[in-house]
Amino acid sequence: EDTSPRLADLDQDGSPEVIVVESSLTRGARLVIYGPSGRLAQTDHIGRKNRWLAPVGAADFTGDGRLEIAMVVTPHLAGRVELLAYDGTNLKLIAATTGFTNHRIGDQLIAGGIRNCDAGPQIVLAQMPWRDIGDSPMVALELQGVMLVPMPFAVPFTDDNVAKALACALSPE
Repeated sequence: EDTSPRLADLDQDGSPEVIVVESSLTRGARLVIYGPSGRLAQTDHIGRKNRWLAPVGAADFTGDGRLEIAMVVTPHLAGRVELLAYDGTNLKLIAATTGFTNHRIGDQLIAGGIRNCDAGPQIVLAQMPWRDIGDSPMVALELQGVMLVPMPFAVPFTDDNVAKALACALSPE
């Protein structure tokens, strides 16, 4: 599972909320938002044991001044990327796509991230399958309306290329 909580001011009160992954031995993982008073919102559990999700981070993808949360559900299976909005009570799905990942089985860290360059926030991920041997394509997912649209890079998904993309030193084609 994920090893570090993320902090983001999702309710715009000037203090960050805590974004974590909670897991159930029987129902798999879910994303949970905590504030000073406790649990504020959560997604449903994935539904089966040994199923997990990998958060990417939070950014204002919609341009409304509020942060949305990006995550990859079942990064080793379907690679479903979800963009969620917190409305003060619930997490609501605003866009989703499949076929992208930010984790390989056995890796200690979640890869990729959110870049915020000239085009606005983009989610940098590997196109599935992320191979142990050979190159996997690197993409930046961009919210266009209600669709997450992949923008391919001309380079493979490697630690060095991801770092360059996140630093806005490398752009999609």
